[in-house]
Amino acid sequence: MNAPATAAPAAPTKAPPEQVTMNDGSNPPRVVEFSGKKRLDKNTFVDSTSVTVRLDWRNGTVQTLSVAHGMSPEFLATPVGKLAAKALGHGLEQKLGDESSGVEDIEDAIETTAQLIDRLKRDAYEGWRKVTEAGAGAGASILVKAVMAATGQPVEVVRPHLGAMSAKERAALRLDASVAPHIKRLEDEKAAKLAAAGKGKPAVDTKSLLANIGKAPVTSAFAAGDAAAAAESKNSGAAEDPIAPAKAAKAK
Repeated sequence: MNAPATAAPAAPTKAPPEQVTMNDGSNPPRVVEFSGKKRLDKNTFVDSTSVTVRLDWRNGTVQTLSVAHGMSPEFLATPVGKLAAKALGHGLEQKLGDESSGVEDIEDAIETTAQLIDRLKRDAYEGWRKVTEAGAGAGASILVKAVMAATGQPVEVVRPHLGAMSAKERAALRLDASVAPHIKRLEDEKAAKLAAAGKGKPAVDTKSLLANIGKAPVTSAFAAGDAAAAAESKNSGAAEDPIAPAKAAKAK
Protein backbone atom coordinates (compact mmCIF):
# COMPACT_ATOMS: atom_id res chain seq x y z
CA MET A 1 0.00 0.00 0.00
CA ASN A 2 1.42 3.33 -1.03
CA ALA A 3 2.00 5.97 1.64
CA PRO A 4 -0.25 9.05 1.32
CA ALA A 5 1.36 11.88 -0.59
CA THR A 6 2.72 14.68 1.55
CA ALA A 7 1.57 18.14 0.58
CA ALA A 8 4.35 20.47 -0.50
CA PRO A 9 5.03 23.30 1.96
CA ALA A 10 3.34 26.54 1.01
CA ALA A 11 5.61 29.13 -0.58
CA PRO A 12 6.32 32.11 1.69
CA THR A 13 4.00 35.02 1.04
CA LYS A 14 5.78 38.04 -0.41
CA ALA A 15 5.14 41.35 1.26
CA PRO A 16 3.29 43.80 -0.99
CA PRO A 17 5.34 46.69 -2.45
CA GLU A 18 5.68 49.72 -0.21
CA GLN A 19 4.01 52.83 -1.61
CA VAL A 20 6.20 55.87 -0.90
CA THR A 21 5.17 59.47 -1.61
CA MET A 22 8.11 61.45 -2.95
CA ASN A 23 9.05 64.74 -1.30
CA ASP A 24 9.61 66.69 -4.52
CA GLY A 25 6.52 68.88 -4.43
CA SER A 26 4.84 67.09 -7.34
CA ASN A 27 1.20 67.99 -7.90
CA PRO A 28 -0.48 65.57 -7.65
CA PRO A 29 1.95 63.86 -5.25
CA ARG A 30 4.13 61.28 -6.98
CA VAL A 31 4.12 57.75 -5.51
CA VAL A 32 6.85 55.18 -6.16
CA GLU A 33 6.70 51.46 -5.37
CA PHE A 34 9.57 49.73 -3.57
CA SER A 35 9.63 45.94 -3.31
CA GLY A 36 11.76 43.77 -1.06
CA LYS A 37 14.97 45.48 0.03
CA LYS A 38 15.10 47.91 -2.87
CA ARG A 39 15.78 51.42 -1.61
CA LEU A 40 16.62 53.39 -4.78
CA ASP A 41 14.75 53.86 -8.05
CA LYS A 42 16.64 55.52 -10.94
CA ASN A 43 15.16 57.11 -14.05
CA THR A 44 16.57 59.13 -16.95
CA PHE A 45 14.81 61.89 -18.90
CA VAL A 46 16.02 63.55 -22.08
CA ASP A 47 14.92 66.92 -23.45
CA SER A 48 16.23 69.23 -26.17
CA THR A 49 19.15 70.49 -24.08
CA SER A 50 20.01 68.05 -21.31
CA VAL A 51 19.91 64.55 -19.85
CA THR A 52 18.47 64.41 -16.32
CA VAL A 53 18.80 61.52 -13.89
CA ARG A 54 16.29 61.34 -11.06
CA LEU A 55 16.95 59.30 -7.93
CA ASP A 56 13.93 58.34 -5.82
CA TRP A 57 14.85 57.01 -2.37
CA ARG A 58 12.69 54.81 -0.20
CA ASN A 59 12.41 57.46 2.52
CA GLY A 60 10.86 59.92 0.03
CA THR A 61 14.01 61.90 -0.75
CA VAL A 62 14.48 62.92 -4.39
CA GLN A 63 17.81 63.88 -5.99
CA THR A 64 18.40 65.02 -9.56
CA LEU A 65 21.39 65.72 -11.77
CA SER A 66 21.10 67.38 -15.18
CA VAL A 67 23.91 67.40 -17.74
CA ALA A 68 23.83 69.32 -21.02
CA HIS A 69 24.20 66.86 -23.89
CA GLY A 70 25.25 69.43 -26.51
CA MET A 71 23.30 67.75 -29.31
CA SER A 72 21.21 69.60 -31.88
CA PRO A 73 17.52 68.73 -32.10
CA GLU A 74 18.14 67.24 -35.55
CA PHE A 75 20.92 64.94 -34.32
CA LEU A 76 19.03 64.05 -31.15
CA ALA A 77 16.15 62.81 -33.31
CA THR A 78 18.38 60.33 -35.14
CA PRO A 79 18.96 56.75 -33.91
CA VAL A 80 22.58 57.59 -33.08
CA GLY A 81 21.55 60.70 -31.19
CA LYS A 82 18.96 58.79 -29.18
CA LEU A 83 21.52 56.11 -28.37
CA ALA A 84 24.08 58.73 -27.29
CA ALA A 85 21.58 60.36 -24.93
CA LYS A 86 20.58 56.98 -23.52
CA ALA A 87 24.23 56.02 -22.97
CA LEU A 88 24.90 59.30 -21.16
CA GLY A 89 21.92 58.73 -18.89
CA HIS A 90 22.93 55.13 -18.21
CA GLY A 91 26.45 56.20 -17.26
CA LEU A 92 25.16 58.85 -14.88
CA GLU A 93 22.73 56.40 -13.27
CA GLN A 94 25.53 53.88 -12.78
CA LYS A 95 27.94 56.44 -11.31
CA LEU A 96 25.39 57.83 -8.88
CA GLY A 97 24.15 54.38 -7.86
CA ASP A 98 27.65 53.01 -7.29
CA GLU A 99 28.52 55.89 -4.96
CA SER A 100 26.29 54.53 -2.19
CA SER A 101 27.05 50.86 -2.81
CA GLY A 102 27.96 49.24 0.49
CA VAL A 103 26.63 52.15 2.57
CA GLU A 104 24.10 50.50 4.87
CA ASP A 105 22.26 53.50 6.32
CA ILE A 106 19.94 55.16 3.81
CA GLU A 107 20.57 58.68 5.16
CA ASP A 108 24.32 58.15 4.81
CA ALA A 109 23.78 56.80 1.28
CA ILE A 110 21.79 59.90 0.35
CA GLU A 111 24.39 62.28 1.79
CA THR A 112 27.24 60.43 0.07
CA THR A 113 25.37 60.70 -3.24
CA ALA A 114 24.62 64.39 -2.59
CA GLN A 115 28.34 65.06 -2.17
CA LEU A 116 29.06 63.34 -5.50
CA ILE A 117 26.35 65.37 -7.25
CA ASP A 118 27.88 68.53 -5.78
CA ARG A 119 31.34 67.58 -7.09
CA LEU A 120 29.97 66.79 -10.55
CA LYS A 121 28.14 70.13 -10.70
CA ARG A 122 31.25 72.09 -9.71
CA ASP A 123 33.71 70.19 -11.93
CA ALA A 124 32.26 67.36 -13.99
CA TYR A 125 35.61 65.96 -15.11
CA GLU A 126 37.43 65.99 -11.75
CA GLY A 127 34.25 65.07 -9.89
CA TRP A 128 33.87 61.99 -12.06
CA ARG A 129 37.51 60.96 -11.71
CA LYS A 130 37.64 61.28 -7.90
CA VAL A 131 37.44 57.85 -6.28
CA THR A 132 35.49 57.69 -3.04
CA GLU A 133 37.51 55.97 -0.32
CA ALA A 134 36.18 52.78 1.22
CA GLY A 135 34.03 53.44 4.27
CA ALA A 136 33.69 57.15 3.50
CA GLY A 137 29.89 56.95 3.46
CA ALA A 138 29.46 55.58 6.98
CA GLY A 139 28.22 58.36 9.27
CA ALA A 140 28.22 60.93 6.45
CA SER A 141 24.75 62.28 7.23
CA ILE A 142 25.50 62.85 10.90
CA LEU A 143 28.90 64.40 10.22
CA VAL A 144 27.50 67.03 7.88
CA LYS A 145 24.80 67.96 10.41
CA ALA A 146 27.35 68.09 13.24
CA VAL A 147 29.69 70.38 11.29
CA MET A 148 26.74 72.60 10.38
CA ALA A 149 25.87 72.88 14.08
CA ALA A 150 29.51 73.52 15.08
CA THR A 151 30.17 76.19 12.44
CA GLY A 152 26.74 77.72 11.96
CA GLN A 153 27.15 77.25 8.19
CA PRO A 154 24.39 75.93 5.88
CA VAL A 155 24.60 72.56 4.17
CA GLU A 156 25.40 74.24 0.83
CA VAL A 157 28.64 75.53 2.37
CA VAL A 158 29.57 72.51 4.49
CA ARG A 159 28.91 69.74 1.96
CA PRO A 160 31.54 70.76 -0.66
CA HIS A 161 34.24 70.97 2.02
CA LEU A 162 33.42 67.54 3.45
CA GLY A 163 33.22 66.05 -0.03
CA ALA A 164 36.76 67.24 -0.75
CA MET A 165 38.22 65.81 2.47
CA SER A 166 39.99 62.47 2.78
CA ALA A 167 38.64 59.71 5.00
CA LYS A 168 41.46 60.46 7.47
CA GLU A 169 40.52 64.13 7.65
CA ARG A 170 36.84 63.35 8.20
CA ALA A 171 37.72 60.86 10.95
CA ALA A 172 39.82 63.53 12.68
CA LEU A 173 37.01 66.04 12.31
CA ARG A 174 34.61 63.70 14.13
CA LEU A 175 36.93 63.84 17.17
CA ASP A 176 37.28 67.63 17.18
CA ALA A 177 36.17 69.18 20.47
CA SER A 178 33.61 71.43 18.78
CA VAL A 179 32.16 68.68 16.58
CA ALA A 180 32.22 65.56 18.78
CA PRO A 181 29.41 66.68 21.16
CA HIS A 182 27.10 67.23 18.20
CA ILE A 183 28.04 63.81 16.81
CA LYS A 184 27.12 62.21 20.13
CA ARG A 185 23.82 64.10 20.36
CA LEU A 186 22.80 63.25 16.79
CA GLU A 187 23.75 59.58 17.16
CA ASP A 188 21.74 59.33 20.40
CA GLU A 189 18.73 60.97 18.72
CA LYS A 190 18.99 58.60 15.78
CA ALA A 191 19.30 55.53 18.03
CA ALA A 192 16.25 56.62 20.03
CA LYS A 193 14.25 57.15 16.85
CA LEU A 194 15.16 53.69 15.54
CA ALA A 195 14.39 52.10 18.89
CA ALA A 196 10.97 53.75 18.96
CA ALA A 197 10.28 52.33 15.50
CA GLY A 198 11.43 48.87 16.60
CA LYS A 199 14.40 48.94 14.23
CA GLY A 200 17.22 49.71 16.63
CA LYS A 201 20.08 47.40 17.47
CA PRO A 202 20.48 46.21 21.09
CA ALA A 203 22.61 48.66 23.02
CA VAL A 204 25.93 47.43 24.40
CA ASP A 205 26.27 47.97 28.16
CA THR A 206 29.78 49.45 28.15
CA LYS A 207 29.64 50.28 31.87
CA SER A 208 29.26 46.59 32.74
CA LEU A 209 32.04 45.64 30.34
CA LEU A 210 34.43 48.09 32.03
CA ALA A 211 33.30 47.06 35.52
CA ASN A 212 34.11 43.38 34.86
CA ILE A 213 37.67 44.04 33.73
CA GLY A 214 40.06 42.63 36.33
CA LYS A 215 37.34 40.91 38.36
CA ALA A 216 37.26 37.56 36.56
CA PRO A 217 39.85 35.70 34.51
CA VAL A 218 39.22 35.50 30.81
CA THR A 219 39.39 31.99 29.38
CA SER A 220 40.86 31.80 25.92
CA ALA A 221 38.44 30.36 23.41
CA PHE A 222 41.36 28.59 21.78
CA ALA A 223 42.46 27.05 25.06
CA ALA A 224 38.94 25.83 25.79
CA GLY A 225 38.68 24.37 22.31
CA ASP A 226 42.03 22.61 22.61
CA ALA A 227 41.05 21.11 25.98
CA ALA A 228 37.75 19.82 24.61
CA ALA A 229 39.46 18.31 21.58
CA ALA A 230 42.05 16.59 23.77
CA ALA A 231 39.35 15.12 26.03
CA GLU A 232 37.37 13.83 23.06
CA SER A 233 40.50 12.30 21.54
CA LYS A 234 41.33 10.53 24.78
CA ASN A 235 37.83 9.13 25.20
CA SER A 236 37.60 7.87 21.64
CA GLY A 237 41.12 6.50 21.46
CA ALA A 238 41.75 8.66 18.42
CA ALA A 239 45.04 9.78 19.89
CA GLU A 240 46.64 6.63 18.49
CA ASP A 241 48.26 6.74 15.07
CA PRO A 242 45.29 6.38 12.65
CA ILE A 243 47.46 4.67 10.01
CA ALA A 244 49.14 2.24 12.39
CA PRO A 245 47.00 -0.77 11.29
CA ALA A 246 47.84 -0.07 7.66
CA LYS A 247 51.54 0.10 8.48
CA ALA A 248 51.35 -3.25 10.34
CA ALA A 249 49.57 -4.94 7.45
CA LYS A 250 52.16 -3.66 4.98
CA ALA A 251 55.00 -4.95 7.16
CA LYS A 252 53.55 -8.46 7.04
